[in-house]
Amino acid sequence: MRGFLLLAMVLLAACSGQESTPEQRVKALIEQGELAAEERRIGFFADHVADDYQGEGGEDRRALMRLLRGYFLSHQSVHVVMKADSIRHEGQRVHAVIFAGLAGSPVQGFEQLMAIRAGLYRFELTFTADEEPRLLNAAWRRANMDEVLPQL
Repeated sequence: MRGFLLLAMVLLAACSGQESTPEQRVKALIEQGELAAEERRIGFFADHVADDYQGEGGEDRRALMRLLRGYFLSHQSVHVVMKADSIRHEGQRVHAVIFAGLAGSPVQGFEQLMAIRAGLYRFELTFTADEEPRLLNAAWRRANMDEVLPQL
């Protein structure tokens, strides 16, 4: 279930009126996802998942939102650390690789996250390249610190 929450966290953005590239829009979505998750703003997440979203495990948009709601109900305190590894624009899609960790108390970075044994995940995400990106596909797995620290 943590994987679903972390996936949802990378879905948020407040799109500005200024010119931006698809990569910049997805990066903004990722950066703002951290705060929105900590504030447990589920409606914001729902706004950034495509109607035809399909997760690697076969889950659809409805299943993703149901799991996110359940997580927020059972966890009153959510603290997130995220880092974009790569973001690239290809045609009508933007592909991103993200490392994200989740903890029940505030953390300052990935090193502290691992010290308290919080969950760490690697996400491969595909977004639309629209003015307001929407998540189309996601695959994730547990990550280890060796993958993250060289990126910092």
